[in-house]
Amino acid sequence: MRVGNGNGNGERSPLLASRESGDGHEASEETLNGDGDLNREEDQGLVGEDADKANQHVGKRRGVLIILTVWGLIFLQAANMSGISTIQSKIASDLDAFATASWFTSSYLTSTIITFLFGLSSAKIQWIPILISPFLLTLFLLIEIYVSSDPIIPITVLKSRGALFSCIAQLGIMAGRWMLLFYTPVYAIAVRGWSPASAGAILIPTNFGFALGGVMVGWLHIKRAGSFWSACIISYLFFALTLTIISKISIPTTPTAAYIVTAFLNGICTGSALNYTLAHLLHLTPPSTHFISTSLLTTFRGSAGSFGSAIGGGLFIRVLKKGLETGFEEHGGLKIDGRKDLVRRLLGGPAFVKELEGVERTVAVDGYVRALRVLFMAGAGLAMVMVLVQAGTGWKGKEDEEVIGEDEVWEEVLESAV
Repeated sequence: MRVGNGNGNGERSPLLASRESGDGHEASEETLNGDGDLNREEDQGLVGEDADKANQHVGKRRGVLIILTVWGLIFLQAANMSGISTIQSKIASDLDAFATASWFTSSYLTSTIITFLFGLSSAKIQWIPILISPFLLTLFLLIEIYVSSDPIIPITVLKSRGALFSCIAQLGIMAGRWMLLFYTPVYAIAVRGWSPASAGAILIPTNFGFALGGVMVGWLHIKRAGSFWSACIISYLFFALTLTIISKISIPTTPTAAYIVTAFLNGICTGSALNYTLAHLLHLTPPSTHFISTSLLTTFRGSAGSFGSAIGGGLFIRVLKKGLETGFEEHGGLKIDGRKDLVRRLLGGPAFVKELEGVERTVAVDGYVRALRVLFMAGAGLAMVMVLVQAGTGWKGKEDEEVIGEDEVWEEVLESAV
């Protein structure tokens, strides 16, 4: 196995750059200071030092900014937790939540999600946990319907096709979105040879697009109450289209600008889809159920990160492992030059790719390209399925007077929450 010095075509971040050692133990290092000056260390001082020892200096101005930023994050997190702990007991007491919480029922729902994700996130698909999860889900629903006096999810909401399908569609779309967020930096590191700091910056345009899409549709289009069925379908379709394009262009020769623009458009489609789905859900459900329906939609959206990272990560690792093993088998086999250990290291970190040379680097890049393209195409396929699910929500809304049979049920729900 041949390992290069890592200064080929890849980008470097000054804070993450590593010392190079070659003939005569020559080494140089960029030193960060407030004015951006470049200082060099003497060769004699580097002889005999540990090659992994950090050798960076941060300027005073940047150091102060880093400290203030970390302090601000800690303060906001502490304030958030303090606020929650202060008002949590009061809210729970007012709602009598401690007495009526369905902890027993929620354990079945949690077990269902954990077993399902565990089965699909492993390097090898575990069928037993996957097969167990439907039985746990069935048990959860039976307890919710026939046993629990205060169901976690009101049965009337579960029976509402519009609410249930909107939540499922939102879960699928956001799972695909999280696949993009997790693995576009992997593409930048492994395939393009960028530094980790530069690779993380690739998410800035897509997150800006996410915010811009949500704001623009709320400002320019969602100015009324009513059906947004067609807008939901169109935004979902464009989301799937952008993921398909990203799958096709996840190769080393793609212009950086094209990749960033496509990721930006994906963010716009996602932000638009979320706002349209929320507005359409409010149209589909009676006003008296909006507080529960919107909370349920947010819950499904929040769970998408776990589904996208677990299922997408499992798929990515399986495809990558197979691609690396197949590639090395075609170039001399896995038993030479410690290639089995090389596969293990490549599965553990994309940054190791730029340290390789020759056949090893070619096989590694090809393996990552194939795994990323399969992952993004799977996300696009999932998005297309969610288009059908969202289409199943329909476009006819319900007013309170049209659901007289449900009014008594909702009155009980509201009374129990007061």
